[in-house]
Amino acid sequence: GGGGGGGAAVSDEEVVAAAVADVMPGGAMSNYLRHACVAAVFGQTLFAHGAVDARTAGYVPDDSTRFCLPAAPQAGRMVDSVSEWVDALNGLLERGLADHAARPEWDAERATRGGEVLLALQNRDAMWGRSIVSNSYADGGCAQPRRFLE
Repeated sequence: GGGGGGGAAVSDEEVVAAAVADVMPGGAMSNYLRHACVAAVFGQTLFAHGAVDARTAGYVPDDSTRFCLPAAPQAGRMVDSVSEWVDALNGLLERGLADHAARPEWDAERATRGGEVLLALQNRDAMWGRSIVSNSYADGGCAQPRRFLE
């Protein structure tokens, strides 16, 4: 029921339906993400949602990365320059969103869905601690910029 604001009560089902509609193609969150970046460089400054730490710097997950608790690290690659890394991460976002638009629902076995790589990208466990979205400087170590400068 309501939150004390005097408005009409909203059911749990209505809340869920609204949240799902937001992430589906054409929804508010989907539209926001179409204009977003995983990382951006302005001048000599790198901006990212989470921490660029020793494990995430230069790492680009493979498009086939699953949203799961893997027994071993999933496929990915390392790149050597900041610009190549930012371009690769933002390309991953674009491809993931296109995949989600093509396959927004879980398959019949509930094994996979479009854009699954984006679900994984924000999950530290799925990424084996290499999530630029949700890692923290408190536990991921400091970035090693020399790697990008050499």
